Amino acid sequence: MALKVLDSTGAGYVSNVLSALDWCVQNKNTYGIRVINMSLGHATVESSATDPLCAAVRQCVQAGIVVVCSAGNKGKNTAGNLVYGGISTPGNEPAALTVGASNTVETIARGDDLICSYSSRGPTAVNLHSKPDLVAPGNKIVSLRSVGSHLDTLYPTNRVTEYSNYYTLSGTSMAAPQVAGTLALMLQANPQLIPNMVKAVLQYTAEDLRPKNSLNIELSKGLKLLTQGAGNLNTIAAVQAAQVINPLVPVGQSWLSAPLPVSSVIGGGVVLCSQQLFHRDRRMSGANILAVRQALFSATVLWGDTVLWGDGTVSENNEVDTDAPAWSSQVLWGDNVLWGDSATYGDSLQGNLLFGD
Repeated sequence: MALKVLDSTGAGYVSNVLSALDWCVQNKNTYGIRVINMSLGHATVESSATDPLCAAVRQCVQAGIVVVCSAGNKGKNTAGNLVYGGISTPGNEPAALTVGASNTVETIARGDDLICSYSSRGPTAVNLHSKPDLVAPGNKIVSLRSVGSHLDTLYPTNRVTEYSNYYTLSGTSMAAPQVAGTLALMLQANPQLIPNMVKAVLQYTAEDLRPKNSLNIELSKGLKLLTQGAGNLNTIAAVQAAQVINPLVPVGQSWLSAPLPVSSVIGGGVVLCSQQLFHRDRRMSGANILAVRQALFSATVLWGDTVLWGDGTVSENNEVDTDAPAWSSQVLWGDNVLWGDSATYGDSLQGNLLFGD
């Protein structure tokens, strides 16, 4: 179901998005709506507890719908320096499944994958939630071209020359739908999974990019969780994990019909699963995950109470670049690969104006 909430230039109002989300809840049974993709957002201006968009996302999740949100493209400032705290609303909502962007470097093999510099990093403004939840390929993604559209006219060089109906874009807006598509496959494999469980599976099966970025200053400082979340999307392992979970078994009985996957073969190489997830303010791995089994199967929103400070997983509060906070007075689209190096738009309509990521 395609619900149009933005105009031809990619701008719109929060009220339109709220109406669309409410429509999804009201019609979820009629149309079998299980997943919502939201490749949009605005700068965070208040707590996720009171923000109308965040409240609407919570309502969807409590109704059993997984809501995938793009993290935003505010991972660096106009000088090109990395900044922290730029997660867009409603990606700052704990109940949302918030997706940052990884870079495949246009190769099939996963060994050279990196985090996109523009991908928004946590913690979330105001609440200091740990986001994103994971990352997915979002750089130079080829998709359908809308001939004569705003972007098509503004950036003609993004057209795929050998295929006239295709177009290349980058950003977390391109990464989020890949997670949404993975969720559709997971729910097809196991319709009994609820939002908390699919989030746990996606985190558990994601690929930790830290070993491949060991020389990257940003990741070596211990900022990895605020940059990549649990890691890079592994669709194959996520679907395999979904197939062996039985949420209907009573407490005390095994909820796995087979062991969870620990790796996948992608592009001719072995991709290891992170085997970790983040529950409230704790990083959990291995046997500890079983201790929160009941929580994972609960319909209650459980994720993201606080940033994971002080447990050795994320280091000090000074990780946040307070000299150049990303939640300032501009909504930033700019990246050389994305929309050009000078495309910035003000939020002069009291925070009500939305821009696609």
